[in-house]
Amino acid sequence: MKFIVLTLAALATAAMADVGLYDYPGCAGNSRLYKTGAGNCYTLATMPPPLPDHVMERIYHQIFHLEMTPAEVAVDNSVSVTGVRKWRQNWELFSVPRPPACSAIGRPTTLTRAQEDLVMEYLNEHPSAYLDEVVWYIYDNFGQEP
Repeated sequence: MKFIVLTLAALATAAMADVGLYDYPGCAGNSRLYKTGAGNCYTLATMPPPLPDHVMERIYHQIFHLEMTPAEVAVDNSVSVTGVRKWRQNWELFSVPRPPACSAIGRPTTLTRAQEDLVMEYLNEHPSAYLDEVVWYIYDNFGQEP
């Protein structure tokens, strides 16, 4: 993890100039601001960029073909042991080092997109409608039980 130390004056300057912390060099990506130590010093921790493909291929080869331990792979490639274990698990489960994005999680929707649009039109026409009225509108028009 890369750390950038910012003073309170730099933060105030950024706020006054309407400049976000992401505009500072090295602050792209997921960032968290931590107050460190005494005084007005803050640390901005940013996530490092993903490893290049050739490094991931080398790690894959070391894990599955050379059967090196995660600790040996971590030392050889200057990465964490935890990262090596996660990549190995992802390769075993998904055949890729980074798991695919989850698209639909949870219960499927009851209304279609067209039905949702009709409900939004109803709410635009009746902005002060109670929730019960909206439920009965859905029941009357789409046959969905409340």
